[in-house]
Amino acid sequence: MNTLINSMMNKLIQKKLMAILALSLSWAALLWINFYGDLSIAMHYIAIPFLLIVTGGYAAYYLEQSGYAADGSGA
Repeated sequence: MNTLINSMMNKLIQKKLMAILALSLSWAALLWINFYGDLSIAMHYIAIPFLLIVTGGYAAYYLEQSGYAADGSGA
């Protein structure tokens, strides 16, 4: 029983880390493009914020699918 719980916790932690890693990498790339690229005003105020929101939504969806609940219940 204890091995099953440990296995489930390891999978949950792995899924959380993958979501956080994907979010961190995509936001770092977008922020780098935003500050170091020669972008138009539309890119600064429309495209970059939109992409940040979409990647944040993807990470939240991935965490939700992994069984991680905000209240810590795991449901």
